[in-house]
Amino acid sequence: MNKVNLKLIEEAIFELRGHKIMLDFVLAEMYETETKYLKGLSKII
Repeated sequence: MNKVNLKLIEEAIFELRGHKIMLDFVLAEMYETETKYLKGLSKII
């Protein structure tokens, strides 16, 4: 992972009520998939 990607990831992380979060559509873009697949995986984990 290069510095540009790392910077983009750091900018996509937000803090909400003391928790660090990343929005689902940002993760979907990073993994080049759709949010519905990420949400399906989160039910498994």
